[in-house]
Amino acid sequence: MKSILFLTNLLPYPGKSGGTQTTLKKLDNFIKEGFEVSFVFMKTKDTSEELFSEFISLYSDTCHIFYEINDNNVRSVASFAKSFLEGIPLNIYRNRCASLTATVNNLIDENNFDIIFCDHLEMFQYVPSNVYSKTIMLEHNAEYMIWRRYANQVKNPILKIGIFLESCRMKKYELKACKKVRFVIIAPSDKKYVSKKNEDKFIDTYHPANDFMLQLPLPKINNDDLSLLFIGTMSWVANYQGVFWFIEKVLPHIVEKVPNAIFHVIGKFKGELPKLDNQNVILHGFVDDIEPYYKSSNIFVCPLLFGSGIKIKVLDAMYRGLPLVTTTVGAENLSLINGEHCFIEDDPKKMAEKILELYKNKGLAMLFANNSRELAKQKYTWDEENKKVMNMIEIIGKEHSK
Repeated sequence: MKSILFLTNLLPYPGKSGGTQTTLKKLDNFIKEGFEVSFVFMKTKDTSEELFSEFISLYSDTCHIFYEINDNNVRSVASFAKSFLEGIPLNIYRNRCASLTATVNNLIDENNFDIIFCDHLEMFQYVPSNVYSKTIMLEHNAEYMIWRRYANQVKNPILKIGIFLESCRMKKYELKACKKVRFVIIAPSDKKYVSKKNEDKFIDTYHPANDFMLQLPLPKINNDDLSLLFIGTMSWVANYQGVFWFIEKVLPHIVEKVPNAIFHVIGKFKGELPKLDNQNVILHGFVDDIEPYYKSSNIFVCPLLFGSGIKIKVLDAMYRGLPLVTTTVGAENLSLINGEHCFIEDDPKKMAEKILELYKNKGLAMLFANNSRELAKQKYTWDEENKKVMNMIEIIGKEHSK
């Protein structure tokens, strides 16, 4: 039986956000394949004790669970300053935990793990150099590019400079980590940001998320009312900014033609939901069951202006068979063809026009739903992703048996 040390920064249960869905799916697959898994993560002040207890109850019989408390996981001017003094990027500093370092070192000293699975760049700091050759790192995003693209969106010149400098620090750290580990799982378009040459160590990933939805019947498209849907964690700045760009710049053009149009936003906020004086927007926050919203919506919109990696919200819309309108950033890394699988538009007024076109043309909406779903079925499933990981594990096993 092969043994795996699985390192991740947060409790992934119940897998509601894009990142935690991917983490949980990877863990479930290792267990399904019969590996002995030691699962290590950090608890923070935001970790739900109820969900933590549920996770322990569900997984304690199938893997070894270890965790430590991280009180450092805050974004603030103080933590930003301390990270500069420490000489490490902010995201790495926020995920630094001395007790977790000790836990990981003890586990590696006491066990001859076949594989170290490093989930998220932030966890690379816990991987000792003597096991780099056994390490597979899952890059959910090209992290430094998120900072760089964010800097391009910021108007405040001082903040812009600060964010750009942070992207430079993150780039240096990220390139070093990718160079050290044996394999890097990364979205295709992000590969060029972390490698100057086409190295075999970089393996394409698509984070298939909820591909079980491919088995569900297509929702009936209702053209009587215009119901738009966005799903994404609203504490993530890229989601937050994209949604409010859509509300301010795109939605008014839609409401001008369809006054009763409703934009449904589903995703957890930190603190109170911001109050918007807009009768055409409903901010639902976190919901337990998303399916009713998929069934009652005409169009899924993903108005992201920056970010990197695979947008799992887009994949989920493809799986579920919702007509899709997105930006270039929302569509990147996926083989979506504008006008065949969806509409891809960055101009606010033109995006509104494309949404109205889909609303009025039920045949085109059904064509997009079927085409994008078929594309997802062909290219973006967990079966294909898991084969890639098992192949990496086999290669590492052969290299270490010599």
